[in-house]
Formats: sequence, C-alpha cells, structure tokens
Amino acid sequence: LGGPRSDPKRNRCPQVIRCIHVLAESGDAIERELGGAAGGMPRPGRPAVFGMCHDKPVFGLPGNPVSTMVTFELLVVPAIELLGGHPPGSLHLLKAKLAHPVDEKPPLAHFVPARVSWPGGEPTVEVLHWEGSGDIGAVVRGNCFLVVHESKLRLEAGEMADILPRRGVF
Repeated sequence: LGGPRSDPKRNRCPQVIRCIHVLAESGDAIERELGGAAGGMPRPGRPAVFGMCHDKPVFGLPGNPVSTMVTFELLVVPAIELLGGHPPGSLHLLKAKLAHPVDEKPPLAHFVPARVSWPGGEPTVEVLHWEGSGDIGAVVRGNCFLVVHESKLRLEAGEMADILPRRGVF
C-alpha cells in the first residue's frame, strides 16, 4: 500500500492492518481446530490465513510456489465454487497404485509432486524428486500431487493411494 502520499488507499493502512491481524488470529484458530482429525494445514501449505474483511473473502497464501498451488487448491478453489453457487463438495481425489514406497514426516498431511501414468490401463503414481516447497520444477514435471494423509505417513509400493490431479493438466 505504498504509492504517492495523495493516494486515498494509503489512508486505509490501519484498516488493512486490523484485517490482517484478524485473519492471522483466525488462521491460527482454524489451524488449531483442524489440528485434530482433519490434520491441520498440509505440507507444503503453511502459513496460510483466510477470513472475511469488509464482507469480502480474503486469502493469505504462502510465498513458496508449491505451497501456494496446494493451498489454492485446498482453500481458494472450494471457496470460489461455493461463492459461485456450487454445492459444498469434497476434494476431487483419484486413486492410483504407488510405484515406490513413500515415508513422510509427522505430524502433517503431505501433498508431494508426482506423476501418474496408465501403463497397461492401470493408474500408477510415482513420486518425483523435489527439494521442497520452492521447487516449482518438480511440479512442472508432474501432473498430480500424491496425498500422504497424516493418519498414514508410510505407504508401500503397490498400495492404492490418493492423488490430487493438477488443475488444467488432465
């Protein structure tokens, strides 16, 4: 909210700061609320905040590209769909056979860049090598995210696993 001193938006800084403070508190409360069975904010995907400011939905997304993509799919897309009149729904996950074992760290759910293919007509997913939430190259090479749920962080090769297709790639 920089800009020239004569810019009327410049005088809104205190309002914006109050809204950001409310959003940050809301995000913390929501994360605490989701920290149980729902698993809280995933990895990558932190920090993220969401709430209402002057009767408008506001989303604060993480700064790293992969975190931003995951958080956008989990929070913003469903909100836009609801605002557009669509009924509430669940995340659009597909199932695929895991090509290799996966072992992620607790305590969060993980959305790992991956590539699904259909050798012999059966969906098979392979996790891509990636260097963390700033590694946009891994996401570009992939076409989905492998979902590793907080309740089961170790998956065996051959096991059916959830995948989140990348929007616009399928």
